[in-house]
Amino acid sequence: MSLLLTRLALVGFLLIPGLACRARQPDGAERVDRNVITQAQIREGGFRTAYEAVESLKAPWLQIRPDGLSQQREVLVYLDNSRLGGIQSLKQVQSAQIVLIRYYDSQTAIMRWGVDHSQGVIMVVTRD
Repeated sequence: MSLLLTRLALVGFLLIPGLACRARQPDGAERVDRNVITQAQIREGGFRTAYEAVESLKAPWLQIRPDGLSQQREVLVYLDNSRLGGIQSLKQVQSAQIVLIRYYDSQTAIMRWGVDHSQGVIMVVTRD
């Protein structure tokens, strides 16, 4: 019984500060995901294509990173979960259709799509 009480106390000790931090956030505060470009950001910027939005708002997403894992030399682009091509294919996607653009770093992209995605992935989600 003593071991059970000790474990419960430890869990409570670890949980309560986390809950208190959440409670201090102001009402209506949105958590910002640095790996996402929203539809609102695209509209505010007046961008015509996905490429213009990424180039202006998140240029580091377009950079090539040295790796020894594969021959992939650029970030790959997916449109609604279908492989579209390389970075230049972002120029084909008109901003009026975009809901959001999300970047997946190399580690996440490799886990999700395989080692040939070692430069990362830019996923463009559009309206149906």
